[in-house]
Amino acid sequence: SGPETDELRRRHRHDRRLVWLGELGEDEKVERIQSAWTFCVPSLGGESFGVVLLEAMAAGVPVVASDLEAYRLTARGGRDAILTATGDAAALAQGLAIALDGGPEVAERVRSGRERAASLSMDHLGSLYLDRYRGILDPVG
Repeated sequence: SGPETDELRRRHRHDRRLVWLGELGEDEKVERIQSAWTFCVPSLGGESFGVVLLEAMAAGVPVVASDLEAYRLTARGGRDAILTATGDAAALAQGLAIALDGGPEVAERVRSGRERAASLSMDHLGSLYLDRYRGILDPVG
C-alpha cells in the first residue's frame, strides 16, 4: 500500500495478473520471499540501503536489482546479486532470464548473498557492538 495504490488499482482493475496483497505480516512476507524463483527490485533511485535485497539474499533467493549505488554496497558490487542498468527494461529482462535459468554462477551469488546477509544481520551486528563496548569498559581484560 502506498500513496498511488488507489489510482493503480483503478487503472489496472481488469488485469487478472495482478494480486493486491496489502500489508503482510513478517512471517507471511518471509514465506513469500522464500517461495519465489527470483526477487526483482527494479528501483529507479532514492534508495539509501538495500534492506529488501538483504531479506531476499537471507532467504536464499536469486536477486535481480537496479544498479544503484546503495544496491552495489548491499550486494557488494554485484557479487551477491545480478545488478542491471537502472531503467533499462531489456537489461532487467536479461538479468531475470539469467537468474531463472540458474546454473553455477547464480548458485554462487545465492551462496554469497546468504553470507552477506548473515554478516549484516542484527544478531551479528549486535554481537560486534557488544564486543566493542566490552572492550571500551574493560580495555585490559
